[in-house]
Amino acid sequence: MPVSTKKPKAVKNPPKPRKKTVGPALRKAAMLKALVENHGRVGDACQKVGINRWTYDEWRRTDPEFQQQVNAMEESVNDWYEDAFKKLVKEGNPAAVIHSAKTRLRRRGYGEKLEVEAKVVGAGAFLAALASVDGSVKPVEEDPNA
Repeated sequence: MPVSTKKPKAVKNPPKPRKKTVGPALRKAAMLKALVENHGRVGDACQKVGINRWTYDEWRRTDPEFQQQVNAMEESVNDWYEDAFKKLVKEGNPAAVIHSAKTRLRRRGYGEKLEVEAKVVGAGAFLAALASVDGSVKPVEEDPNA
């Protein structure tokens, strides 16, 4: 039997394999899960889900339900950080104790700076001279009625 020398007909437009597409609702759910897993770090979560930051920001602007879920997730992540911080303070971690004192006990004088507001009558010239030397002092207008 003779062997055929004809080439098989080529298909002009072969079907392309279909990409698996995931709907926006599933991608948003995956994004929320990724945000929790990455402790609220948006860039890492976007990368894990395969979306760009613009898409995430657009979802937050246009989808009130998604925005509400992100806000709830952020509160959950904040609670996680707060629990970890309290654990460090309880263990006596010096940096955590100092930070806690500077923030929680600021009104008791443990803050970075102590803010004092005083009204001194007749000290306008002195304050103006001091302000020229130390930029943190702001001269005030004297009240002629005082």
